[in-house]
Amino acid sequence: MVFAPGVFKDQATPENWQAYWSHQDEAYDRKFLNVFPAPLYFFIPEEHMQHFLPSSSCVDQLDTHVYLYICHESN
Repeated sequence: MVFAPGVFKDQATPENWQAYWSHQDEAYDRKFLNVFPAPLYFFIPEEHMQHFLPSSSCVDQLDTHVYLYICHESN
């Protein structure tokens, strides 16, 4: 899975992405990310981590810039 708003049949609206990027509500972040298939990985340069990474309790760091989302819930 590649996070690319508006690309690869991403069904999230720009408003949905803006709400996720704001990280104001951890429950929203989980609901938003759980729509994407698991396993869900993040490749994030350090300067963008604050925008893309959910709560640190929801990711395992696998490498310098690679994270695995671990709070995925089955639907």
